[in-house]
Amino acid sequence: MCEQWVSDLLRGLPAAIISLVVGAIVAWFAYRLAATTKAKFRLDLFEKRHEVFMATWKYLQDLVQKNPVTTTDIFTFSTNTANAKFLFGEEIVQFLEEAQSKGIQLGTAQYTISWPPSDEARSQASAECRELVVWVERELKQVKDRFKPYLDLSSWQ
Repeated sequence: MCEQWVSDLLRGLPAAIISLVVGAIVAWFAYRLAATTKAKFRLDLFEKRHEVFMATWKYLQDLVQKNPVTTTDIFTFSTNTANAKFLFGEEIVQFLEEAQSKGIQLGTAQYTISWPPSDEARSQASAECRELVVWVERELKQVKDRFKPYLDLSSWQ
């Protein structure tokens, strides 16, 4: 009786080993597929976030370099950063709204200077332009640090 049991066990052993090996291979492939899918998602997310970062960078540079800032510049920035609410935390969204507001203020002040207003209005607009350009220059220096938590690739190792 014992010999029969051992004989049956030994006959089923190769099939069990093959099943274990195939199961391990399938599990390994599933793990690799999940890792690849996660990496692809992170890359796609990075690309979307990087587009918003580059739009912000270009916009801030334009605010410093262009005179006057046009409504087209502001609308382009608004369009290129419209999906930021879905990609970033609230601090970035608020920063982008503030940057848009500062751009509108700067464009208005530049227009006031170019249009022949009174000397007082012109000097007030010039002072506002200087303040806004200082703000933009400061933000240009900090914008990489603002976006770094969302674009840092060092943790992808």
